[in-house]
Amino acid sequence: MRKAAALAALALAALSCGGGEEKAAFERYEKAVGPSLTAEAELRARFGEKVLDVNSYGGDKELADLVDRKMVPFYSEMEKAVAAVVPEGGRLTELHALLLRYVALQKDLFSSYRLLDTRLRAAAEAEQPIRERLQSAEGTRNEAAKALNSAVTTSPESRNALAGLFRQEAAAADQVYKRLAALEQGEVGAADYLALLDGEIAPFYESLLAAVDALDIPVTVKLAAKAYAGTMGPFIAASREFAALRATAEKDIDPLRDRMGQARDDATAALEQYTSGAKAYRDSLR
Repeated sequence: MRKAAALAALALAALSCGGGEEKAAFERYEKAVGPSLTAEAELRARFGEKVLDVNSYGGDKELADLVDRKMVPFYSEMEKAVAAVVPEGGRLTELHALLLRYVALQKDLFSSYRLLDTRLRAAAEAEQPIRERLQSAEGTRNEAAKALNSAVTTSPESRNALAGLFRQEAAAADQVYKRLAALEQGEVGAADYLALLDGEIAPFYESLLAAVDALDIPVTVKLAAKAYAGTMGPFIAASREFAALRATAEKDIDPLRDRMGQARDDATAALEQYTSGAKAYRDSLR
């Protein structure tokens, strides 16, 4: 009996000692990774306040600087620091693998933010000359409108003859401006804009010029009306080039945003798994 009791006591002591060692190993682990996790949480919160959706990212210099100077270097260093930690025991090794995955995903995510910003800046630079041409074409159109108004003041019958046609022209031009603005804002794609030009706008202006030419109005008024209608040609040509650039950008940028969204979701899941796993482990050692 005494021998059996002694063996039982030794077994309990061994279990107690083993549990104590495991708890100590876990505490050493938390102490090793704790500073990195605290700093990461603070920096992530700072970034999260500024952008919540990868689809809205772009055009913010302060945010781009934050990504470039803070986020990417931080996760590169955190990855090294976490990789240098050696977990003790199989359960800690599994937990640590989740943390390594999370940090790697965050590093890739913010590297993609930096790549996205680079591509957005390149696209904006390529678009700038075309934007200037669009502004110039709009200026030419305004001057042509003044010339047309001046011409019809001497010919009221011409004003009446042109009124219906140019109400239609104003509606067509408004369609172009609104759809182009939507393209600039990313609300419609380049294909949608080009479909409008090819399907409705280009045929309309061809018929408009023919209709003006067929009117029995003074030559000076007719020339002024055709000049005004013709000013949409350079504007539309420039806008086509703008749409072509956007189409190229969509091929480069949209898939990148999609990958970033997936990386963000995967990183969130990995962090939740790590956090809940650490808590469960900690609770089991109490």
